[in-house]
Amino acid sequence: MQRTTTLIATVGRAFDLPVERAAAAAENVAREVAPEPVESLPDWVEKLRSAWRAAQRRSTIYTVLTLDPLGPVVREWARRLEAKQSDLELAIGLTTDAPMPDFYLVDPAISGAISHWYLDHLAKLAPRRVILTEPTAAAVLEAVRRLPYGRALPKTADVIESARTYVPVPELSSQPEATLLH
Repeated sequence: MQRTTTLIATVGRAFDLPVERAAAAAENVAREVAPEPVESLPDWVEKLRSAWRAAQRRSTIYTVLTLDPLGPVVREWARRLEAKQSDLELAIGLTTDAPMPDFYLVDPAISGAISHWYLDHLAKLAPRRVILTEPTAAAVLEAVRRLPYGRALPKTADVIESARTYVPVPELSSQPEATLLH
């Protein structure tokens, strides 16, 4: 399928209303309504697939969705990292044909294991394609206006394959280690 729009995924729950307002304010930005996560991975993936197919068919210059097409993989990867029961392999198997967004707008307030996926892993793969953006309509429009050039994100299969082995390594402090001996 030939894309006629730049696909932008937002990361962080606070983007719903700002993206709606940004799309209403700009003729070249469209918002595609994305489904909320559900516990059934197959159901969630199918709903995401439908939303992303609709987004790819848009003829606007930019289409913004408030969910990542790899959301199921990211959620299960984060669960695995947090030593919780996860269905990472099922999520990977279900999302191998998911499209990769062209850009991610990430709320700087995200935290936990999911923040490592976006701010460390994806950012290392394509640093100019993951953009920290406050979840306001003005910030979204400004980020869209200033989307940078740079290496594209890898193909979906490569990003998904990396989910199996990627584990964030904590940064080593530049401070000398404290000692308990005085």
